[in-house]
Parts: sequence; structure tokens; C-alpha cells
Amino acid sequence: MLKELDIIIWDEFPMAPKRALEVVDSKLREIMENDIPFGGKIILTGGDFRQIAPIVENGTRQETINTSVCCSKLWKEFEKFKLTENVRALSHEIEFKKMLLEIGEGRFGENPNEIEIPQECLSKGDIIDEIFGDCMENYDPATVMKRAILATWNKDVDELNEQVLELFDEQTEITYHAQDVYHYGDEILQAAGEIHENYKIRNIKGLPTFKLRLRKNAIVMLIRNLSIEDGLCNGTRLVVTNLLKHNLVCKKINIDGTLSDEILIPRITLTAKHGVVDVTRHQFPVRLAFCMTINKSQGQSMEKVGVVLNHECFSHGQLYVAFSRARSMSGLKVVLPEGKTYTANIVYKELLELGKK
Repeated sequence: MLKELDIIIWDEFPMAPKRALEVVDSKLREIMENDIPFGGKIILTGGDFRQIAPIVENGTRQETINTSVCCSKLWKEFEKFKLTENVRALSHEIEFKKMLLEIGEGRFGENPNEIEIPQECLSKGDIIDEIFGDCMENYDPATVMKRAILATWNKDVDELNEQVLELFDEQTEITYHAQDVYHYGDEILQAAGEIHENYKIRNIKGLPTFKLRLRKNAIVMLIRNLSIEDGLCNGTRLVVTNLLKHNLVCKKINIDGTLSDEILIPRITLTAKHGVVDVTRHQFPVRLAFCMTINKSQGQSMEKVGVVLNHECFSHGQLYVAFSRARSMSGLKVVLPEGKTYTANIVYKELLELGKK
């Protein structure tokens, strides 16, 4: 199939590590049986280096920059085109667009590394009520899907999601417990004891939660690709219309705001390493998605966005990504620790410069 393609489109390109770019180049040269960059295929990429950089676990600033696609030897092969208009924000939101650009480039306010949040953007009360309150009485999934609360830490996201879930009919609640198998090398460990209880209560990277509590009409997000053809990809948000023993009945929101036909989401089996133990888990590949991490929100546009910064942003571009999910100043509400009006804004200006070359 790749041999027949005329063009490959790669969105959110700056979030990819340069190693991914180099593997694609190598594979296309192999498939096309030549030594031309990308086998002679046209690669059309898009993205914004002001946004979140590739994740380097426990990496330094320089290690993160070195991982970027703009530090690959292939970067010079691309012809660059600069877009000049922010089309996500509403056209009349001139001040909002200016603020976003200055935050993204690390030049907002007197101290760009620690910026003061505009008064009109500060949350005045309960952030859940501010973002979701007016659409719960006459519940419309399409409206709720255009809103979200963002936070930096998974722990904060999980707590907020559980609070929002309480707004739904408790009579429809079902809690799904996963089936786990634990391996150490070739040996299957007995599913008992304190160590296994720890796996059940912890969030294990790459796996759904052991205990999944849902109610009818809840918004969930897929955490695995199920069917790319059907648009059921990692990050797709769905509304749960029914809760069955072995399947979740869900609907997608179409581009025009209508609901799709019903989709059955089955339990699937996933494996991830946690320390020295391989955890194999059979569970629905979803998580609640009224709230999500800032990193997970990249690429989405919303009408109302709450940003909870009880824990400050800790990596390049996070604050810019969080604020730019909103389309207007009035659609952005920010929660800071009590008594604070400032928050950290981390921008690697050298990365922005490399992206221009």
C-alpha cells in the first residue's frame, strides 16, 4: 500500500521524536528501492513548535530539544511554509490571539517565565460548574464534547473526572473490574497479596484502570486504536449510551454535531511492564474524559476550557497548548492555588529558533 501512495500527511509533527522520522525515511527508501529521502514520496507535515515537544522521560532541557524532528539531519530536506493566521480562535478575538502568541513564544508580560493570568480568565468559583453546569439539566452530548477541564497531573484529572461523573444518574452506574495476570519472566505470579493490590490501585502507563466506574451518558476517551477506518483511534471521545456486561454501547460526535450510529466497544487484553513485572489486563480501553491532561488535549478545539493549575506546567509548550484549546477569552477559565495570580510558562526559545531553520 505504501508503495502506491502519492503523498503522506503527518499532523502534530513537532510532537514526534526525530527517531520516528528517521525510521519512516529508512522504511520508505527500502520499500521504494532507492536512496532518495523518503523514497521519493511527498511528506506533508503540519504542526506548531510552540506546542508540546517530544516526551523524554526524566530528560534534561537539552535532551528534549535534541529529540525534536528539527534536530534530525532530514529537517533540511523539508521546504517550510509559515501560517500567519490563528483560525482556531474566533476571528474577532484579537487580544486573545495576541496573548496566545506571546505565551507560546515566551514573551507575555513583564516576566515571561511566570505570567500573570488575566482577571477575566480566573475561575470565580467551582470550575466544574463553570464549564459543565449550564449543559447538564438539558443534557446534550455534543455540547459537553465541546468542553473540557485540563490539568497537568493524571491524579488531578482522575479526581475531577470522578466529581463530574457524580452529576449523572447514579441508578445507571456500573463498575467494571479488570482481569489481571502478572508475569515475572516466564513465571505467572499468584494474583494475591499486597503487591497485586498495588497494581489494582495504581495507574499503570499504557493500561486502562483496574476499576472503571461509569454511568450512562458519560464521556469517555479511547486509549488504544481500535479501528482507524472507523475513526476509533487513541484519543477519540465517545458518549456512553448503554452499559452492558461485556460491551460498552457508545456513539461518536460527527463533525456536524450529530451523533453517529451505536458502536460496541469490547474489553481487550493489553500488556505493559511495571517495574520488573509484566501486567496483562483485560478491560475496556477507555477512561473518563470530561477532564484530561494538557498533553492529551493537544490537537483539540473546544468552546469552553477549564485549566486547573494546582500543579504548574512543567514542560515546554504546556501552558500554550492548554490556553489555545479555547476559542475565546471568555471560553477560558483558570484555577490557581489560593492567593496566586501567577503561574509558570516554560518555553524553550532555542527549539522555536531551530524550527524556523
